[in-house]
Amino acid sequence: MLTLSGKTKITAQIVNSYTNTIMPKRGKDGDYNMCKAVMEIKEEGVMETLASLVNDGIIDAKEATKRANVSEEKFQKFLEKVNKQDDMHKGIL
Repeated sequence: MLTLSGKTKITAQIVNSYTNTIMPKRGKDGDYNMCKAVMEIKEEGVMETLASLVNDGIIDAKEATKRANVSEEKFQKFLEKVNKQDDMHKGIL
């Protein structure tokens, strides 16, 4: 397992900022589980790609849910979050 053994809180914050994710909590040994962090980053990328395909009308939300292997509710919440962020970047909200 890949860990950030002995790394400071600032290191974790930099990783969080760069990847736009939340680092998993430290384990009992005080290390961050980087395998879990990488998997979460990968899942986020898959979800973002599928959300983009849904928004472009290439696939429907049901197909995206199946491909992401998540519940319809989880994907719908993610899609709403992505669309809200896109609107904020465009200055709509």
